[in-house]
Amino acid sequence: MEEGIVRKLNVHGMQQLQDGDPRGAKKTLSCALKLTDDSDAEPSLRVRAVTLNNLACAHESTGALHDARRCLYRALAIESECHQCENPAGTWLNLSAVLSRLGMHERALLEAERALAWLQQHAESDQWAHMLPVAFQNLGVELEYLGRFQEALRAFAHGSIAAIQTMGPDHPVTSALEQSSRSATQSLKAAANPNRPRSAARPVRHPSNPRPRPSRPSSACLLYTSDAADEEDSVDLGGRRIIKKKKRC
Repeated sequence: MEEGIVRKLNVHGMQQLQDGDPRGAKKTLSCALKLTDDSDAEPSLRVRAVTLNNLACAHESTGALHDARRCLYRALAIESECHQCENPAGTWLNLSAVLSRLGMHERALLEAERALAWLQQHAESDQWAHMLPVAFQNLGVELEYLGRFQEALRAFAHGSIAAIQTMGPDHPVTSALEQSSRSATQSLKAAANPNRPRSAARPVRHPSNPRPRPSRPSSACLLYTSDAADEEDSVDLGGRRIIKKKKRC
């Protein structure tokens, strides 16, 4: 495998995704993925896992959610076996976003919790600090979907602090967390007010399921993508770290 070519294709593919051409990005990244098939050496596996993550983000952008989920499970399988793939948090975060869009909020919450736990265990390294706000955002969104508003507010508060520290007060991720906190606050007030209008967010009992239906936050999970430009990094491979907010269906 020509690793340099695969890296360049990842760079190009993620630029296409940024420029609003997800279908072109899918073609580019699929080509990059094929180039990794001829080697099972750890450097190739590492790049394959990154490419699968980026391809999953491209699939998600076109609504191909099941394709995105399959890519992410493949990436997780590689990361579990590859010693050089030392950070699975990016894959867990992307999986939480995809599962959320599929309406699988309890499983999405589990993946966000896994990512957050891993990142907190490795908090001594500044290398992964920029991923903490994304983990708190995805965690909070899924908690809000499940009607756990107080816990969601705590997650958004921790995420806002982490985002300001690592990204600055004007970063889009910081703004997303602040908006998410406002949304959860409104949901909490609506749930606590028995006289609220019928259109307000509230748990609804389903005839066949005694558990409340998930509420619908106005915020959404975040996807984590990489241009795979830095040879020294692991799962995300560094470079320009692109964190995109995906609109909720």
